[in-house]
Amino acid sequence: ITVAMAFHFFAKAKVDIAVIETGLGGRLDSTNVVSPLVSVITNISYDHQSMLGNTLPEIAGEKAGIIKANTPVIIGEYQAEVANVFTKKAQEQNCKIKFASEQHKVEILDIAPDKLTIKVYDNKNENLFERLVLDLGGTYQLNNFKTLLATIRELRILGLRIHRQSIVNGLKHLKTLTNFQGRFQVLQQQPMTICDSGHNEAGLKLALKEVEKLNYKNKIFILGFVSDKDIDKITTLLPTEDCQYIFTQPSIARALPIEELKKKIESTNRLNNSIYTDSVNGAIDKANELAEEQTLIYIGGSTFVVSDALLCLNK
Repeated sequence: ITVAMAFHFFAKAKVDIAVIETGLGGRLDSTNVVSPLVSVITNISYDHQSMLGNTLPEIAGEKAGIIKANTPVIIGEYQAEVANVFTKKAQEQNCKIKFASEQHKVEILDIAPDKLTIKVYDNKNENLFERLVLDLGGTYQLNNFKTLLATIRELRILGLRIHRQSIVNGLKHLKTLTNFQGRFQVLQQQPMTICDSGHNEAGLKLALKEVEKLNYKNKIFILGFVSDKDIDKITTLLPTEDCQYIFTQPSIARALPIEELKKKIESTNRLNNSIYTDSVNGAIDKANELAEEQTLIYIGGSTFVVSDALLCLNK
């Protein structure tokens, strides 16, 4: 119903372009009734296995369901394990396929917790942007950026006029223009608090790599999850040196209850001396209480934990 409402709203508003994000998988998702100008698939990771499949090729097969006949498709990252799933589907549908990670190269000029400055080349090493500012934290966003450029190039081939200066301005003021939130976002400076909505194995790996790059003496992680996550796999990713963990639960029905999470964490025997609280607000209060001058607080594990944190810290 909400998808139909969104389509109706876009039609009434006479939008130039509607960006329709698939909710789950692709093949059976309600958004898949559209006939797009271009289909975009970012990357493949383990997530929602109960519905999408237990292997990466199975999950990729569900994602590939958005590839339409005679319609170009952009794949964000070339992943050897699943690339043939997409190329085979593209051949079946008689459509052009490109892997964005092979179309552009990026050189990082400067990194800040909430901003990236980069230089961009095409795959022939020709300079496309001498100095481009992205209003985003997290170097993993550069994979998304390459996907964006590849998609814009395809839209231009189709005849859409997207000006170079529009790209520059849009990326520089992305948060202001779109109210984009929750990806490696600085929530407060003292103590430095960052949230990230990466909620599967691949997303958490990328976010934790970004945390490693930040020069802080110790770190407090506030984490909570929904009930369908593989906690055993996730906990093996978590660092243990100079870290304090506060586990919590988001305020939704799908949350993994804190008592269940506590049992799972304690059974791993890795993250001893962790703290458990049944609300994100309570977890943030405890983290602020424990934080010292050189402490970084990281909030994540679930989009819904991040949502609660944003409500708490933006009051």
